[in-house]
Amino acid sequence: MRGKQIAALAVSGAVMAGAVGAPTAAFSQGVGMGEGSWRGSLSYNALVVYDDDIPASYYGQGTMYLTVVGGSMEGSFIFNQRTVVEVPDSGTALANANVFGNVTGGALAPELVFDQIHVTSTDAASGVTAELTFTAAELGNPRILVVPTAGSCGSVQGFWNQGFASGLAAQGEFIAGRQGTWIAHRLGGGEPTPERYEAAMAEIEASANTLIEDLRAGGPWSADIVSDVLGRAENLASGGFRRANCDSGEDDTAFRNRAFAVVAQMLNEAALSDGVFADGILELMIAGYRSGVFASDAELRDFYEGQFDLIAEQVLDSGSQAELLTLYIAALQLGRTELAATVAELLEVVDS
Repeated sequence: MRGKQIAALAVSGAVMAGAVGAPTAAFSQGVGMGEGSWRGSLSYNALVVYDDDIPASYYGQGTMYLTVVGGSMEGSFIFNQRTVVEVPDSGTALANANVFGNVTGGALAPELVFDQIHVTSTDAASGVTAELTFTAAELGNPRILVVPTAGSCGSVQGFWNQGFASGLAAQGEFIAGRQGTWIAHRLGGGEPTPERYEAAMAEIEASANTLIEDLRAGGPWSADIVSDVLGRAENLASGGFRRANCDSGEDDTAFRNRAFAVVAQMLNEAALSDGVFADGILELMIAGYRSGVFASDAELRDFYEGQFDLIAEQVLDSGSQAELLTLYIAALQLGRTELAATVAELLEVVDS
């Protein structure tokens, strides 16, 4: 019975879509994907405490393949959600949910339409593994709005799954963590204008400046505060706007350099401040590697490596469940496999 309960928690983060929030201002202004083929990614992280005593942490990644014709969209998606559940008096259990479905709707308001979810969950106390498959009908035929908030000819990004937090709040449950994010890149066709480049870059720089001013005024910074701006700047720094033939007539090197500078400035500002929470340090550190900032600034990299070691030592010594889970995911992303294994042992995670 407990295996089914854990499996239910594993899928709940992906299907709670009944109270999707209102579209943002950027969405209302018509940000969307132009005609052509696109490839995108989905991400979702959250910590939920059910019934005040059952913490469940969700870590999800997925892929979308899309085609836009005449303002209409069709495609498919795959999403994998890893769930770590602390069951009272029974230790920690782990579940993996693989979600399959289609993408439909208009280019300004696409939706994820679920088809099937397969869940594998392991009970830490008994060691029993449960494997369950849910059809879309069994889950209430969930549809999740994918909200575009910013973009250019070749890249569009935004939020999804806002309804999860709204639905849980309406039920009186506790949830922490940012809403799901996504980004899609065009595989070919079209040309943007320099004005659209400038508009996208100026928005990121303005958001970063606001965060830096807040930090200089005393902060604080946590992962939730920095993740959106940092993610947008990092994506542009590493990939720019160029995707296939999308902007064959324009060189976006200057914009990639500006995005790189935003990431570097945020990393430097955080290094000079004591107003950054440990989860914010970990978020910044991961971006430092992925954007290439650490490859060009060994001194800054060494500072964050030292901070990471201090955070790891403190969390291993006296960290909470949530802090251990955050360290576990960061260690995996940074390739610290031995540390990840050590944290997993403390969490008593049993992987199927």
